[in-house]
Amino acid sequence: MGSHKTQGKFAHTEDWTAEHTQLADDKELFDSLKFDGLMVDVDGQPRELRRCPACLSTFAGPPIPWHRAFAVLREQAQKFDASLDLIARAFHETPATNVAVHSIPPRSYP
Repeated sequence: MGSHKTQGKFAHTEDWTAEHTQLADDKELFDSLKFDGLMVDVDGQPRELRRCPACLSTFAGPPIPWHRAFAVLREQAQKFDASLDLIARAFHETPATNVAVHSIPPRSYP
């Protein structure tokens, strides 16, 4: 993988499996990659999924504590909720709309 520290300059060599492992092992870089979800591995441990900036495949990071998994999902859900609220407000305030929109109440998270 060389000295590629920013995802914008990352490019694969022929050993992409090892490079994905190196990306996952570099917490700062891994956290900067596009979030692609969570999974539970064969040992029952949660793992974050991130998008490789070079090949756009999804790969798993190391196991994380369950509280981290919930925090990651909460953060993602809050982003979507905020965007949904803004879009719904803008839609309701647009006078030329002929589509019925149902209000979606904000969610609360533990």
